[in-house]
Formats: sequence, C-alpha cells, structure tokens
Amino acid sequence: MNTNEYTGYWWLPSLPDNQITGTIKITNENKITVELLGVLHKSGERLNIFANEFLNNKSHEIILGLTIDGKLITICQANCCNSNYNSSGWSSEKYNIAYFLIGVHFSKLEEMKFFKALVKYSHLSMWTYLGNPEFLKSFNHQFFEEKNTSYYDLPELTAKTAKGEIKVHIGEATQSKILNLEVTKKKTSTIGIYPLQELSLDEYYNDYLYPLQNFLTLATNQQNLVTELILFSHYGKKIDYPYHDSSEEPIKVIATFIYEKDNEENQVSPIIIFSLKDIENEFSLYIQKWLNITDEIKHICNIYFGLKYSKSIGFTESYFLFMAQAVESYHRVKKNNLSIPLEAHQKRLKEIYDTIPEKYLDWLREKLAHSNELTLKDRLEQLITIHKGIIQPFLHDDNNINNFIKRVRNTRNYYTHYNQSLNGKYAQGSELFRLAQVLSFLLLSCLLSELGCTNERCVELVSRCNDYQYTVHFVKKEGFQW
Repeated sequence: MNTNEYTGYWWLPSLPDNQITGTIKITNENKITVELLGVLHKSGERLNIFANEFLNNKSHEIILGLTIDGKLITICQANCCNSNYNSSGWSSEKYNIAYFLIGVHFSKLEEMKFFKALVKYSHLSMWTYLGNPEFLKSFNHQFFEEKNTSYYDLPELTAKTAKGEIKVHIGEATQSKILNLEVTKKKTSTIGIYPLQELSLDEYYNDYLYPLQNFLTLATNQQNLVTELILFSHYGKKIDYPYHDSSEEPIKVIATFIYEKDNEENQVSPIIIFSLKDIENEFSLYIQKWLNITDEIKHICNIYFGLKYSKSIGFTESYFLFMAQAVESYHRVKKNNLSIPLEAHQKRLKEIYDTIPEKYLDWLREKLAHSNELTLKDRLEQLITIHKGIIQPFLHDDNNINNFIKRVRNTRNYYTHYNQSLNGKYAQGSELFRLAQVLSFLLLSCLLSELGCTNERCVELVSRCNDYQYTVHFVKKEGFQW
C-alpha cells in the first residue's frame, strides 16, 4: 500500500453495520481526502430530490475505518466536497479531512484526549546537534561511517513549565543501504510533551506544537514544520496486545499541518541564531519564557511567523504593512502606551472641554478619544532607541534615524490611506521590500529580548543571519536615503 494512500472499509460510529470501501489519499500539497464507493447513511434510507445537494453539504465529526492491512483509523472533521447518487443504486462520496489517527478507534470527540505527545520538526535534529563541531562535519554528509557515534551524545534536556514538561529526546534512526554500502545510523531528535492534564489535539497544537515550531524557526532562522506527530491516550479502542499497556501504544497523526517529508538538506549552514548547545544551561527558562510570550503576544507571533511560513509573501506592500502592524502592536502590548501620564492627560482634557461650547463637546470627545496614545513615530523612536545596534548598520549616520522613521511612517500611511499628498515621500519597489525587512529584524531583536537577551546579545545573534548581512550590504549599495 502506498504510504500516501490508505484503502479499507469505512463507517460511522452510529452505523457500524454500514461499512463501505474507500481510500484516503494525501496529495503532494498535503491535502487529505477520503473517496468512498457508497454513502455513509442507513441502508435503504429514502433520499429526496435534493439528495445530491444534501450529501454535498453534510459533514461528520468522526468516520471509523479498518485498512486492508489491519490498521485502525479514526477520521476527524470530514466535510463532503463531492457526491453522486442515482436511482440505480450507484453512489459515491468524497470528503475533505482535517486529520486522521492511525492505531485507534474513537467513537466520540470527548474521548479524544491525550496524555503525551512526541513530535519532530524539519530542523530539530540539526538544531540539537549544531553546537557539536564533530556532528556538524558528519551531518553535512547526512550519514555516519563510524560505528561508534557515542561522542556525539548529548544529555536529554527537560524544561519544567507551568503547563507541564517538555523534553528533547535524543536517538538514532537506522537508514537503508546506500549504493550497496553498510546500513548506517543518523542522529535524530524528538520533542516530548507531557502536559499536566490530558489535552485534545487542538489544545496540543495551540499550546505546544505551533509555539515550539515558531521557537525552532526563530532559533534556526529557517522554516520549521511538523514532520511527525505521535500521541498517546488512555481512551479509545486499540488492537489488544498481551502483556502490554495499551495506553503506551502509539497513535500516529496524519494532518494537513504535518509534512512528513524531511526538510533537512544534505548540506546545512551552521549560521543560525542559536543552537540547543547555546541555551543548554537555561533550556527550561527559555521554553517557559517562550510559552509566556506566545500567550501574551500571540497575534504578533502569528503575523511574524505566518510570513516566515508563507510560500509567497504576495504583494510587497502587504508584507510591509504586516511588519509595520506587528512592530506597532508589539510596542502597544509590551511598552508604555501613553504619551503623558493618565492624570495629566485627564486634566488637560478638562481644561479643553471647559472652553468649548457644549454643542461641540460630543464631537470633540470622539476626536480626542485616543489623543493620549503614542503614534507610530513615537513607538518606532522608543524601540529603535532600545535596539539601535540592529538599525544602525542600515543608516548613513545617527541623524538618519529620524529620516528612517519618517520613511516608515509615510510609507505606512500611504499604503493604508493612499494619500496623494505623500507622493515622493514613501518607499516602493525594492526599497519597500528592504524597509519591510529592516522592520522584521527590529521585531526579531524584540523577540530575542523577551527571551532575556541583552541588547548586545541581540545584535550578536541577529547579525549571524545571512539575510541580515545581505540586506545591510544591499541597502548600502543602493544608497537608500533613510
């Protein structure tokens, strides 16, 4: 059976006797569907003249299956996208699937709780071992010729957080023969997630999987994706194994957010922001802080990392506007949001209102409702003062900081309102793209500071990025007047 296809018999938990044949298919774009030779309704159930319309709009929370090679499968969140039915009795259905589980049958969504998860990411193994020069040398060839690989060993690390424990498990994966050479071994790493209470898959994704994916993307400066996910549950029906605790039987997850293809290239760059070795002594602190960051500025992380994962950034002005929004939102959440102290502002407003005719008061109050909030210019000035070392290489001199801030402000205002009075004062073309990149480096430095990095350390880490170094070179070469 092709690993991208699972053929077998399928039925609804409420109709176990109505089993029909079909196949789950996974495309190269990671779209998951199940095609059924029949329909998932009671045998002999009467269908009215709107049968096809009804079938095409129905959905099932759970569909159960048994593959031809004996695997138990639970399909979740299936939405009918195509169906055919005629009076001769021939029928078929096709469903889009959010995810499915291999190795278990759940009859109710409430049962789908898991006490442990093991997850792999695209560049997790590389990030784990990159601090070891011997490993890096061998990793660039992917396979080890030496029988003894003990000198690559690292201790398993555990982060104790308010939500539970997160561990980095170290292991070896046996590889098949290559060009008739002996079977060799490759070091691999897995993150184990042990929450304080049982969680649903959605909770694992929101609380752990996506935040840890972002953490690795931040650390490696490369797009990380989930490549494998295994869950463990005390519930559901599993194949019985004598003398074996069924709760420790792995449940494999196939989902639209999991890309099983290993994205680690044969040649990897050692130029990343930080490796596991760099934070080995503070691993627990870093993970706890990152989970806190994810909760506190989730929408900002969604913007920043969403652009990292996007296959196509799209229009450059959209990229710029997203980055400007993320930087402004970060300051709004994490820094002082008032131009002057609240009491002083309220006193100022009272003095103004006392001098205005009553018929204009409502209009004026509406206009001045946000008058004490900092402007984008104010926020940029404060952030750049803190992270000046990140911005300085893009400028001709210190006086150019004000020009840079004005350029960002005018560009944001133009692409938001298309104010023609700003003609000639906003960035476009390659300058617009570079301006967005500079804002992304500023936000990156802000995120690193949230992990506890000093300003000097932020400059050191961001400067490791190849795209940062290239952007500095390009901006100076083009001579943008910021």
